Amino acid sequence: AFDTANVMVRFANGKDAIIDVCRQAPYGYDQRAEVLGTKGMMMTDNMHPSTARILSDKFCGHADMPYDFFMSRYIAAYEAETVAFIDSIESKADAPVTGEDGVIALAMAIAAGLSAKEQRWVKLSEVLPALDGSMEGGPRLRKRDRLSAFLRSLGGARTSEPEPIPA
Repeated sequence: AFDTANVMVRFANGKDAIIDVCRQAPYGYDQRAEVLGTKGMMMTDNMHPSTARILSDKFCGHADMPYDFFMSRYIAAYEAETVAFIDSIESKADAPVTGEDGVIALAMAIAAGLSAKEQRWVKLSEVLPALDGSMEGGPRLRKRDRLSAFLRSLGGARTSEPEPIPA
């Protein structure tokens, strides 16, 4: 296990992403993001209990420490996720985030660990062969049926065949 790590992701379109993580931030739950491109930059900052800042000859910064726990920081996001999930059940629509999304996130973490252990680039398809584009059904299937085909491609069982979306 790594408490501090740097991960470089190379996407199929040639773009790179660099992720720095550290499990030990003594000043609170630190989670920031930056996107830098040829036409500009976007960044997010840590969330704090208030927007107050102190500016003096001795200190420049937030008056409060960042939230120290992800549950206090993302309460509104968790609430929105739960409402969206319930709405998808009630309306029989696809949930905005699927099990497929979760499996891919897990595959990314496994690939990062394998890369660190073996000191080499690791393609996601090495960890999760279904990502090589050969998954049966492809985009013709509903999200939930794609997930079933996806899990079957990993060796999982399924009792019925997915229904293609009518043309």
